[in-house]
Amino acid sequence: MSTLRIHAVSFALFATASFFAGCAATTSMTGKVIQGGVGFVGVVDATDERFKSDGVAGVKVTVTKNPQEGGVRIGEATTDAKGNFNVVISDQSALIRPAGIAASGPGYQPASGVMNIPPKAQRVLIIVRPAGSSGMR
Repeated sequence: MSTLRIHAVSFALFATASFFAGCAATTSMTGKVIQGGVGFVGVVDATDERFKSDGVAGVKVTVTKNPQEGGVRIGEATTDAKGNFNVVISDQSALIRPAGIAASGPGYQPASGVMNIPPKAQRVLIIVRPAGSSGMR
């Protein structure tokens, strides 16, 4: 009878651990991709006026942890018709050190930067240059 009880307790512990592992916390990073004369990735306040401007659709935004060591992808999203994106980041360890953020899309030069994942009150603004432009005037 005690063996049966041990197996029942073991199963209950396993089921509980599996449940909580499946409920791991996630966070998200929101922002916008716009066109400009220089490539830029930065954190700005959510009320930044540039969020009212036209965005660039179809740009892939990728977030990696440990970018200095080659990077491991921890989130990815594609901008909507207005240039907005929301990257879900499931690896919470990425929140304690800088992450790599890269954007690339057809007809635009890639833009990238390394920074901490911003809190919800802030947004990521990415500026991409049209392909073939030098950014010089």
